[in-house]
Amino acid sequence: MDLINKVLESKTFCIYPWMHQYVGPQGEVKPCCLYDPNGKGIGNLKDNTLDEIWNNEETKALRLKMLNGETDSRCFKCNIHQDGISPKEGFNKAFFTNTVYRDTMFIKENISNLKQDL
Repeated sequence: MDLINKVLESKTFCIYPWMHQYVGPQGEVKPCCLYDPNGKGIGNLKDNTLDEIWNNEETKALRLKMLNGETDSRCFKCNIHQDGISPKEGFNKAFFTNTVYRDTMFIKENISNLKQDL
């Protein structure tokens, strides 16, 4: 199975850690605004730049978990949606089913080359 189909079929994959960073009021950096609202993020602007956090060990570990089908407890707001589509599923679906996005260089360069995190 190719990597694109693997991520489309995954229940744990979320596109956000590959394309987005949320910065909270105290400088904490998270992959999205729903990520563990009461906990530590994947970095902090008091300690590192956004560039450094983008590919730090914490970010790469989160991406790897998602690629391997593992649930991350800090993503609980999306993981608890039993009766509908979670925010990550809705965004993934919109992103990957829209040919404007799916066929862009972003997909070709970032999703297809995820093996570097494996």
